[in-house]
Amino acid sequence: MSGLEVRIYLLDPRWLSLHLHDGRGCFLAMKFSHAHILSCVLSEFNREKRKVRPGQCLRILDTGCGLGGLIADGLSVLGDHFIDCDIEIYGFEVQEHGAGREQYLDDLKQALYLRFPNIDWTDRIRVASSSDDWPFESGFFDLTISNQVLEHVHDLEGFFVQQRRVLKGGGIAIHHFPTAESLVDPHSGVPFAHWSKSDCGRGQILRLFSSCGIGKYGSYSDRRGYSVEEFVEEFVDYLRRFTAFRSLKAVESLSRGAGFATFARYNRELVKRWCDDSDEVWPYSGKGDEAWFARVLSRFASVTLVCEK
Repeated sequence: MSGLEVRIYLLDPRWLSLHLHDGRGCFLAMKFSHAHILSCVLSEFNREKRKVRPGQCLRILDTGCGLGGLIADGLSVLGDHFIDCDIEIYGFEVQEHGAGREQYLDDLKQALYLRFPNIDWTDRIRVASSSDDWPFESGFFDLTISNQVLEHVHDLEGFFVQQRRVLKGGGIAIHHFPTAESLVDPHSGVPFAHWSKSDCGRGQILRLFSSCGIGKYGSYSDRRGYSVEEFVEEFVDYLRRFTAFRSLKAVESLSRGAGFATFARYNRELVKRWCDDSDEVWPYSGKGDEAWFARVLSRFASVTLVCEK
């Protein structure tokens, strides 16, 4: 494909995302997780009580938006499904995480302006400290979404309180995230690395598995020339500073404590997607609570939670 290039964006030492571009800022490949989340969105707005009305403006907030891949995919896909309404997607990032990187906002806005030049991304993308209120007015959004974000939120109770504040009455949130039950830390790729509560314990686990070639050490070695000790040092620091893994039950409890009706949904559909090896977006058929299935899945993969205001 002419002009194809692979760009690797490193938001900070803990966060790596890979996007394919055609040189004009166009995303050519959609992540499985993005396709899954957007399928969940279609499913929720196909429910009778949430049918999108002609002429309606559907406002969506991507919390922990990174460099905008989910925003771009959402605008590209959802407009084709909700052709009689306006889709507005906003992004929010916290200063202590991705937004703390120098040139973060400039890089993000440039990527999105290349793809969607008629949108005022200066207004759509907002940044705040994790201790501040979210920089949006109350009752502004119909939907909030997040991909691999909840495990990084230290004050998850405050997160859900702010989420409820910015959602309209009847609004929903869809979160896709790994839990403390996961057998493998998804960031380092090392089994059990996130289970230890001490730097010493994390270091020993990271060192053992990395020395055996298990986890992401090999790619870090090839790409950055890391030694095992450099890899261990980076992820010991990362796990301590930037993660706050909780059990699925604990996350559900905090969500309900903030006033949400909370359900594990679409997790069977995610497994079917893996089996089909598909990154297409379509409305799922399952709409019931899958609490037991999600608890089993959480050992091996991220799970999906739907919160209804």
